[in-house]
Amino acid sequence: MRKHWHVERGAFQAKGTRWKKHDAHSTNQLWHGIGPSGEWLLKWYRYPEAGVHPEPEVAYFLRSQGYEYVPEFGARLDEQREGSWVTRAFVQRWVTGTSAWDHTVKALSAGVVDVEYARDLGRCVGELHAVLATGAAGTPFSAVAWDASAQQRWIARLTGGIAQWIAALEGERPSSVPEETWNQLRRDWVAGENGWKARVERLAGLSFIGVQSRVHGDLHLGQALERQADGERHFYFVDFEGEPTRPLAERRLSDTPLRDAAGMWRSFAYAAALSGASDEAQNVLQEAFLAGWVRAAPAIGSNWRSCLDGLAWEKTIYEALYELRHRPDWLWIPLRGLDAWR
Repeated sequence: MRKHWHVERGAFQAKGTRWKKHDAHSTNQLWHGIGPSGEWLLKWYRYPEAGVHPEPEVAYFLRSQGYEYVPEFGARLDEQREGSWVTRAFVQRWVTGTSAWDHTVKALSAGVVDVEYARDLGRCVGELHAVLATGAAGTPFSAVAWDASAQQRWIARLTGGIAQWIAALEGERPSSVPEETWNQLRRDWVAGENGWKARVERLAGLSFIGVQSRVHGDLHLGQALERQADGERHFYFVDFEGEPTRPLAERRLSDTPLRDAAGMWRSFAYAAALSGASDEAQNVLQEAFLAGWVRAAPAIGSNWRSCLDGLAWEKTIYEALYELRHRPDWLWIPLRGLDAWR
């Protein structure tokens, strides 16, 4: 069968570019290219799906809005399969910088709680969200009010995640998880459904006032690269794929920017846990991040904190399921977070 290809061209020029495989923790295949048009990152999507891919879509939109803290759109390669277009590869400007994850873990390991850094990161994330909500009405980047259907979609996603977590707990215990811990988890989640169901019902009844727009979808400290410009700290944001385990269409849906804030909130918890920092240090950084974010983010309503807590709880459940499946030795980190909500 003859293949049909389409290239959406940006600033990238292929002629004279030399490529070297880039080894990094990624679900995709990555290459670093150097040529007459500069340095580039080629991302070949390992599990392509039919439809518009959010990563090049978001990169193109942000740059078109004059937002410079995302890698420049280079090119996108689409393949036609059975009448549908599938994005196979994306080329974006190669961006370097110290990740917020590396900075935070290093600082906490040295006993430094860098409040100003966390606040600046929050401000930059808020600025990102403000731009993501500037699309014209009726476009994929228009901001609309959070409504009942958005609330229902969130609760359905939350309960779906809980169902997966419970199903995993009904399976075999990993050898690295203590039997006492495993039994307690089963009591809390499998047998103790009244507890988590009551929390879900409270979240479903929230009268949340705010906006929904496009978001990053999988934001954490490793997705932000620090850059200095004109004496001011800025961050480049990368990997706008959303959570790769979710369908492509779902990753393009509008959502509350609080979801990204909750992801960063939880990422600070991971950094503190792995660096041996105290709960107090973790809390200080989380609150500093939120203080910076709130000042720059789109309108989020007066009761945003209850929604954030619910989203952070959902994210912690997702983390626990991920660690159970892929890194059981790290399961203790999200379990520490879940214990705080018992």
